[in-house]
Amino acid sequence: MKDAQGNYCDIYCSRNIRANLILWEISGRTTEGRRLHRLARLAKQYEMAEAAALEQSGYDERGSEAHVIAEEVLDLAAALTKVEPQTSAGVLVYARALAMIADAARAAGYGGTVKQEKDLSCGLAAALLRIGGQRGDSPRHSA
Repeated sequence: MKDAQGNYCDIYCSRNIRANLILWEISGRTTEGRRLHRLARLAKQYEMAEAAALEQSGYDERGSEAHVIAEEVLDLAAALTKVEPQTSAGVLVYARALAMIADAARAAGYGGTVKQEKDLSCGLAAALLRIGGQRGDSPRHSA
């Protein structure tokens, strides 16, 4: 299960509850022991239901597929950063690549910006200045 920040956490992990029952030698005959045994059974049922729901939804497969596609897009963008645009058509290619990177990173669950996004942004700014007639030294190499 994921918490609000996206980190995996186990609210009640049946294995941990059972391990603590053994570690602390809690008898199943006491009120607390019966409560903890019942909690362990409920946690196990929840874990099995959660696993079945994940399996049925195919969420894990789609998530890993999106991650693979995002990595491919980032690899293409890395190759694109080696070529600086010389014309307005090249600037358009850079702008479309920036949009693709942002979409792919969002779909794969990456937070913040990725290196390729920064490199393309700097290259795009330099190309726009150069095409616009101003001096366009590439800012990506000075950072």
